[in-house]
Amino acid sequence: MPIGRERVDRTFFSDLDVANLQLFQGMVDPRSSRVMWAYKSISGVAGQFDKLLCYDPVLDKFSPIRAAGECLLPLSQPSLTLEALDAIAPGAMAVLGAANNGAGLVRIQVASTALLFEGQYASLSKIVGTTEANGNFYITIIDATHFDLIGSAFVHAYVSGGLVAGQLDLMAQSLDSFLPAIVPELAAFDPGHLLSFFRGPSLEATLQTAEQGTDGRRIKIRNGFRPVTDAPAVFGSCSRRESLQAPAAAGSESPINPVTGICNQLVDTRYSRFKARVPAGTVWTYINGVEPDMIATGKR
Repeated sequence: MPIGRERVDRTFFSDLDVANLQLFQGMVDPRSSRVMWAYKSISGVAGQFDKLLCYDPVLDKFSPIRAAGECLLPLSQPSLTLEALDAIAPGAMAVLGAANNGAGLVRIQVASTALLFEGQYASLSKIVGTTEANGNFYITIIDATHFDLIGSAFVHAYVSGGLVAGQLDLMAQSLDSFLPAIVPELAAFDPGHLLSFFRGPSLEATLQTAEQGTDGRRIKIRNGFRPVTDAPAVFGSCSRRESLQAPAAAGSESPINPVTGICNQLVDTRYSRFKARVPAGTVWTYINGVEPDMIATGKR
């Protein structure tokens, strides 16, 4: 089945640097139904691909991606490292604060010291600010929520974070029962020769429709438009212009109404585009288009 004919073929072949086909790489995303082709464009930097063409056979849709790299590959990571055991062992707890105990030692605050014992050899990590508290120390229990680090020296003010490691001896589960690797995921070596994974918080997403309107009639957006998406946070806006020669003026955004699913807009113009924006960090699955609520009126 020809998936790209009269859809992306001409655009792709006109953009492909045919002198650097060694950088053309195809890969199936192990965690989704998407297929990606990385390639160097005619305007790209030598020695690396700078664009990807993504196709989802389930949705039967293409999407361009801008990402630079040297090699695209599926890769697995170890599911559990020795450092990761600190967070899952019994007794692991978050650090809530760190301060001078009055005698120069670091005093740690936690939610409860009930699982700790006097003279315990504790491991602390990920403390921001009072970094001198990161490491291994014998502890002295002070009260229900505080303990001191023996041999420490308080220097820097506490900022945030921190973890008191759990006790490995209390783990009931055998380390042999953990899977040696997680499910493979899409990865790439970036231009700095570093291995990177296609993961992280969601970036901002925008969808903009083709321009609506004709020369002979005006259009009026009465209530707004309904973005077809499951994103909980969406902001919509409408552009406007009176002629094809005039630049399009962007309108103000309005948040989606959680009851009606509509981004309220009131626009009277000849030409308009609808734009839906999903902020960065929003958890969402799809955004497929918009349903406008507008009427076309006669000449005025």
